Amino acid sequence: MKILWLGSSQSVDGYLPEEQRAPGLVGKRLSELLQTDVEVSVRYIWPNDRLPSLLETWIDEYRPDMVNFGVAAYWCCYESVPLKIQRRFGRVGSPAANAGSKVADTGWLSSNRLYYAAKSLALATIGGETNFEPEEVVDRTKECIKIILDREGTALLLMSMHGLDPHYTLGRRRPWAEARRQFVDRELLAFCSDLPVLYQGLDQEADYYYDASLRLGDRMHLTPAGQVASVRDVVPRLLEAWTQRHPEVEVADTQDASPLAHGAAPLD
Repeated sequence: MKILWLGSSQSVDGYLPEEQRAPGLVGKRLSELLQTDVEVSVRYIWPNDRLPSLLETWIDEYRPDMVNFGVAAYWCCYESVPLKIQRRFGRVGSPAANAGSKVADTGWLSSNRLYYAAKSLALATIGGETNFEPEEVVDRTKECIKIILDREGTALLLMSMHGLDPHYTLGRRRPWAEARRQFVDRELLAFCSDLPVLYQGLDQEADYYYDASLRLGDRMHLTPAGQVASVRDVVPRLLEAWTQRHPEVEVADTQDASPLAHGAAPLD
């Protein structure tokens, strides 16, 4: 079985070794449950106008049997001060915007409490902007769903905008961010209702999304234990998506879909 995993930096960046990240752990567990070799190809996605053509290329290249598509709250709920500066002042503001983005991408700096205090102050005084509007996220995701389902027999798990992290915006603006998240969820739920898609909506959010102890110092990326928690959540859903699309498939015992089941080595 081939799985195309379309996700965020949680899945592709070097915050953790590859063997401790969810895609690889999911592949191992599914190979046990489905009693077949499972190959997981991971690609970072960004919902700009290039994504549909990129997805078509990946579908042709990997020919996946199943796709796990993660719709990130970060796309339209995270308010970025550097992005606002860049959009308002163009080339003049680019040096300041680039410097701000570089700080955010530097692990030890973005794990510093002073960084978050400064970020909150900047949001309160300068303000921020999101990378995309909710309507853009919905339209782009719909395009991608159609591309995936055009390949006959491909199973699709669509994961909604789980995890509205507190640092995405100021506390007083959280209702605004939540409204955007709810809008995307409603639109995608309605769109998928008559399609062969397993949609994990906001009403199915797992507790681990909001457990700060499962986050690294940057408050965004999951610890090894957090990755394991995400695997426990996603494996049963992938199995459900697969068996819905292929009801003839027999699945081994799924009572414990954890990667630590059946003697698997624990993570250090």
